[in-house]
Amino acid sequence: MATTVAEARKALATAEAEYLSELEQDAKRSEGSGAQERRREERQDAMREKIYQCKLALEHAERTEQVRNRLAERLSKLIDHLEPKRTTSTDWSLANGLLDRVDQPLSNDITDSEALLKKYGY
Repeated sequence: MATTVAEARKALATAEAEYLSELEQDAKRSEGSGAQERRREERQDAMREKIYQCKLALEHAERTEQVRNRLAERLSKLIDHLEPKRTTSTDWSLANGLLDRVDQPLSNDITDSEALLKKYGY
C-alpha cells in the first residue's frame, strides 16, 4: 500500500478509473452465460474492494502526515527553546536529530520524541 498521501491519492484515482473503465466495458458487452456474469460480478466486487482499501490507505496516510507535522512543529519549538544552550545541551542535538528523521522515523523515534517533549512541557 501507499505510504504517502500523494501515493495514496494516486492509487485511489487509479483504482477508481479502472473500475469506471470496467463498468463502461461491461455496459457495451452483451449478456453472457451465468458463469460469465458471475465472473464479471466477482471482478467488479474485487475492484470495489480495492477502492475501499485505497480509501482506508489514504485516510491512514493523512492521519500519519498530521501526526508527523504536529510532532515536527513541537520539536521545532523545543529546538528554538534550547537554542541558547545548544553547546551544552545534548537534548538540543537529540531534538535536531529527531526532527531530521520525522518523515521516516526509526523504531524508537516517536517514543523518544514524546519523552523529550514531555521533559520540557511541549
